[in-house]
Amino acid sequence: MLWTVALLKMPMRVILGVGDTLSIPALYGGEEVEPRCTLLKGKSVKVLQKNRVVALRKGRSLLLCRYKGEKKAVIAVVRELKEGGRVIRMKVGERTPLPDVERGEGEEVKWSVRPPWLARVVGDSIEALSEGVGVLQVHVVKENVVIREFPIRLVVIGDSEGLKLVPRFARVKVGDAIKLRVLGEYEGVEWIVLREKVGKVREDGTFVALRPGKTVVIARVKRGGGYVSLKALILVREKGRRKGRR
Repeated sequence: MLWTVALLKMPMRVILGVGDTLSIPALYGGEEVEPRCTLLKGKSVKVLQKNRVVALRKGRSLLLCRYKGEKKAVIAVVRELKEGGRVIRMKVGERTPLPDVERGEGEEVKWSVRPPWLARVVGDSIEALSEGVGVLQVHVVKENVVIREFPIRLVVIGDSEGLKLVPRFARVKVGDAIKLRVLGEYEGVEWIVLREKVGKVREDGTFVALRPGKTVVIARVKRGGGYVSLKALILVREKGRRKGRR
């Protein structure tokens, strides 16, 4: 392999924690190009796809990544990082501080939630929107390049017994309006739409379609000193579009 290593230019170093996954940066000469990577040496990581790796155990591995015929060495360093817990358990309506994440000089942390209706990041906290199980994805970024990412399991619990949101699913066209209602006994309701470009929701629960796409509307219901969330999926079609076959 010595002749191969001699062709490599500008070795790059990435840091992962055991169990983390990472996509090798798809940047080459300022252009967005995904590399094709192979494992040359080491057993600390495994290549899942052409440029995505998973950290298996502590240690170092050497990857060879090809960018449009050019070759680049990537050194993957795997550590047993303490990220402040890999599971967050919350109740609907609860807010909790985001976990501490180890970072180096010049690095920043960005967050995303999957599925998006489960919770949302507000400042330095995460707010639970609806009951369910998902992932809080952590991205450690330096100079606009993700150098490390890992998931934190997110579990949100709530008691929606006795409450119902109607309709739970609706197909509408651009410009249409549909009224969403919460059935049952409650003290108040706040309406949240996840994709505001697709539609908006008024204080009375009326959803107005703005452009084609799909979005989730969440009814954040106050009851008994706590909160319960119900969700509806809205599919917006272009105005005048014909219905497909059933």
